[in-house]
Amino acid sequence: YDELSSFAFLIKNLNLLNVNSPKLIIRPHPSENKDKYLQLISKFKEFDIKFSENINLAQDISNADIIVGAESMALVVALFAKKRVISSIPIEGKKSSLPFPGIENMIEMIPN
Repeated sequence: YDELSSFAFLIKNLNLLNVNSPKLIIRPHPSENKDKYLQLISKFKEFDIKFSENINLAQDISNADIIVGAESMALVVALFAKKRVISSIPIEGKKSSLPFPGIENMIEMIPN
């Protein structure tokens, strides 16, 4: 998996989070070019998806209700900020190696 398949997995299973009218903010890694997400975003026009304009990670975390990502330090920071944190590693991916029991796994939310 990669960050694009992780994001697509989130979008396809967004209903599992029980959020009305979600606003999705993408915060690419500082070394990433956000253009790589544009084609994927264009496939999900029914959702309100924007890019973070904040330089400060803590500000983005503070402004969010739920933090979703694959496997990053931002998830750990959000967990310590007492936010709901979800790993969106898709089914074909590996299990998260983050050793924090407070991080929910989206795969486990999918009904059998």
